[in-house]
Amino acid sequence: MQTLAVGQFVGVFVRWRTEVAIWLVSVGYGFFAWWIYGWRPGVFQAGGYVTWFDQSSYIKQTALLANFALPNPDAYQYGLGYPIVGVPFYWMGVTADPLLIPDLILLATSMVLSFRLALRLTDSRVIAYALILILLFSSPLIVLTIVPWSTSVTLICVVGALLVASRPFSASGSLWMGFFAGWSFSARYIDVLLILFIAVYYIALERGVALAKAVGCFAATAGTQVVLVAISQWLVFGSPLITPYTSHVDKMTGTSDQSLAHYRWQVIPRHFWETFVSGWDTPVGTRSDHDPLLFITPILILLPLGIWLAIQRSPGLRGFHVAAITGTLVQGAIYLSFRAGGGGNLHFNNARYWIASYPYWLILSLVAAVWLARTTRARTTRNHPSRRPGVSESLIRPDAAKGKNGYGRTD
Repeated sequence: MQTLAVGQFVGVFVRWRTEVAIWLVSVGYGFFAWWIYGWRPGVFQAGGYVTWFDQSSYIKQTALLANFALPNPDAYQYGLGYPIVGVPFYWMGVTADPLLIPDLILLATSMVLSFRLALRLTDSRVIAYALILILLFSSPLIVLTIVPWSTSVTLICVVGALLVASRPFSASGSLWMGFFAGWSFSARYIDVLLILFIAVYYIALERGVALAKAVGCFAATAGTQVVLVAISQWLVFGSPLITPYTSHVDKMTGTSDQSLAHYRWQVIPRHFWETFVSGWDTPVGTRSDHDPLLFITPILILLPLGIWLAIQRSPGLRGFHVAAITGTLVQGAIYLSFRAGGGGNLHFNNARYWIASYPYWLILSLVAAVWLARTTRARTTRNHPSRRPGVSESLIRPDAAKGKNGYGRTD
């Protein structure tokens, strides 16, 4: 029996060895990045990042939840769906930063899910490997992981929802979709919007009994979490409709972050230019000390081409891509309209507003890069018949091109 168990374990490890390697590399690199981080508590700075407002609020909420208590109105600063992941580690004695270990676990799991999503959409291991390398080494993700930010939850929920939606419909898929929607809502309320776009696509294609079952499964897992959030707000603030963001008040305007007054569509073009392109802080008139997002991850410049390819050349997955593209762009625009969506807030890591869309955006950008490479190679071959593409020039597995979309697998 013991030999059989060992054999089964080895079999699972061999089958998932790539995913295991990605998971371990992600955790290892994340820990190394934390170890050398300039704001690591107690080493490079006396207090470090745990003294910052957002991070100290997360940790305080974790401590209260670990003691089976809801935060009071002053301590209830953010959704509870993120600090609750640190509770088991707080119980184990990791009290200074109980969110570091779960953040690394969420990062590594998100990388594995992103790898599977890339394989699912493109059937190309080259693209899947490139995606992980870019996310870990050429994006803001790692800094947003080693410092506690609730977007660690958003990232895994969005990638998980995308992976579910890319597969054939199932009742268990609806349960998972609802779980991801509810968890993202409990951590960062507005981030559920992106998952709702994906969920509508996934569920709305069903009819009759299957539709009713899908809605029921989704409502069971999502609704339970939403109700728990509403109860906590009712107990703490006196109303289920009052969120922690009512206490985040702009000193200049006197309005809270729950107010729509902090979202202005007129500033979207300027905020996009500042945050993604120039890094300029227009109100202050200086360059931010943090680089703009397209400078950090320049391949995202190819995203418009990737969007076009996804919609025009993937009839089998067109609905999926329309839902995912619409959801990521709408949510991205909402954050660009927010008062903290401009270049001046790069200093405060506002890259977190868009980081959950990065895996999908990068997959489309990499598809665009492959398409450009293949198109250029084909033209070169036509112009110079004596030249033939070698094996090293193959950017997509031969069988991947057999799908309906021309660059990946379809259902």
